[in-house]
Amino acid sequence: MSAVRHLTQNFSQLSALTTPPSTPGPSTPASSPRTALSAATTRYDESPMDVDVQYKRRTKKNHGVVTAWFSSEQAGPLNALPPPESCQNLTVGDIFRHVDIGTYPWTHTMWIWLAGPDGKPRWMSVSPGYKREDGRRLLLTATKKEPSWVGEDHYRRMTREAQKKADGNSRQKTGNCMARP
Repeated sequence: MSAVRHLTQNFSQLSALTTPPSTPGPSTPASSPRTALSAATTRYDESPMDVDVQYKRRTKKNHGVVTAWFSSEQAGPLNALPPPESCQNLTVGDIFRHVDIGTYPWTHTMWIWLAGPDGKPRWMSVSPGYKREDGRRLLLTATKKEPSWVGEDHYRRMTREAQKKADGNSRQKTGNCMARP
């Protein structure tokens, strides 16, 4: 076999392995230990009537206050919020948190299930610091970035600590040098 023929055969075998198929296959969410459950239970389709998935309701109790939330993770923002039927035991005041793992650092977006002006419940966009009727504020926990309802004093303390940390990081980046007389 000539060297040119041998190279041509090897190239065509390699090309078959590296050329994408002409019709794209089904897309799947990124797979990692953190997204394994999300990938197994969540499907992001264009059809809003497709409610064959269930978002598991997660709860956490902190100082006697329960925070309930649902979570999704994918590279990119959500195209649409889930219909209420796909959220396990959805209750007014529950949070839906989406983590865009395609950004660095990861972007967290949240919504709360509340009654709208017409009295019908719907998802409303919220940010950390959102204050509910009882005065508690919404935070993302420092380590796991989970939603948590906290009192005003705790909220202020955590906000100050985050600001100090951010200020310290910016000083390190700029060198924080002072000239001596």
